[in-house]
Amino acid sequence: MDAGAKTKRTDDLSGLAAALLRSPQISHPNEGQAILALARMIRIVNRLRSHQTDVAGELGLNCGDVDVLFILQRSAATDPPRVADLAATLNVTTSGISKRVQRLEDMGYVRRQSDSEDRRSVRFQLTEPGLAATVTARSALRRDMMAALSRQEWEDLDAKLARLGATLGSAAEE
Repeated sequence: MDAGAKTKRTDDLSGLAAALLRSPQISHPNEGQAILALARMIRIVNRLRSHQTDVAGELGLNCGDVDVLFILQRSAATDPPRVADLAATLNVTTSGISKRVQRLEDMGYVRRQSDSEDRRSVRFQLTEPGLAATVTARSALRRDMMAALSRQEWEDLDAKLARLGATLGSAAEE
């Protein structure tokens, strides 16, 4: 999706929020504020993704590549993930993640290792250049995000979003 389409979709959501606020159908006193807050969250997520695209591009990567690098960095202290693990975490196909991991391997950011429990399976780890790229990307993204709120505000926001997700039946916990 191009930037114009994303902007239009976000503008459509903001317009929908405004229309819903004017609607006589609002039955809960907080409903209008909830709609505005959700529209704001969508705009923020779109901005963050755009920023991630820019940061990834500076490293010769795309957002999907950076997502894989972040997962591999988080899993460094535990068992390195397999293709199926990465695909499930990112909610993409194993075919798609295989291509992405192959591209990262070709760039020297990722290496394969045999699974000690199942020789047919392969696990993936960051290389030193991969770790350096991950740290660079994470630092650039973190710098702007962390400046916006205090630690306590981030904790409060996380708790509120977790409660909202649980209320809506979300099984995704990150």
